[in-house]
Amino acid sequence: MTSRSLPRRALLALALAGALAGSASAITITREFSASWYDPAHSGHGFNFEVITANANKLMLGYWYTYDAQGNPSWVYATGPIIGDQAQLTGYVTSGGAFGNNFNPANVQIQPWGTLTVTFASCTQGTVQFHPSNPALASGSMPITRLTSLHNTTCTGGISGDSQVTVGVGTGEIVQFMDNTGAAPAAKGTLRFSEQIDRSEFSAEAEDLPVGAYSLTVDGVERGSINVVAIATGTSGALEFRSPVEPGKLLLDFDPRGKLVQIHQA
Repeated sequence: MTSRSLPRRALLALALAGALAGSASAITITREFSASWYDPAHSGHGFNFEVITANANKLMLGYWYTYDAQGNPSWVYATGPIIGDQAQLTGYVTSGGAFGNNFNPANVQIQPWGTLTVTFASCTQGTVQFHPSNPALASGSMPITRLTSLHNTTCTGGISGDSQVTVGVGTGEIVQFMDNTGAAPAAKGTLRFSEQIDRSEFSAEAEDLPVGAYSLTVDGVERGSINVVAIATGTSGALEFRSPVEPGKLLLDFDPRGKLVQIHQA
């Protein structure tokens, strides 16, 4: 199926035909991951991560409070793109600074440091892989644990952590119907996406397909299975996602808006 356009907020492109499959990440990094993180087994150095916007792109800005090869305090700052549950950062260090009003920006020199790969397994646990360009510093990895949280927020690991809905502004809802491009001419599909201040929800429903299991893919990534069963009026099946997650639904850890959504025979 190919989508029919919706007025003004037609943000979902849908299909009901063959598609590619892949693996989905367990969570997605949102602004709720902006916090201090550290390895409890090596307390005394750690990280600050911020999820920021730069040129309309979502990036991570990181600071590693660590030490150099001589044991002197060293502050590595790094930035890079976020993809799902992982951020790939390029790091830098500076020299030539001075304390307080003696600081002169013209004396500061910036040197490439290496790379950091930050991966989160949950809202409280992750791993940092580090690859310094200085041969005197060994590459490696360390587990990290959340140390702080933003005031009055709750991390879910889903896309509601990046919601733009605010109190008094209202909610956003999209409903889109699917045009059939597959081998079942009577089949129909409907997708719904809604965003409210405390949650984001997405559902896919298929009707009048042959009974069986079908895969739901979003931009070529498999997100779940729809079990189509017989009902009094024909056949029906649905799959529901929510952030924060609740019983009977899957965690909404991706944003379907502007993406190709497909339902195909599993």
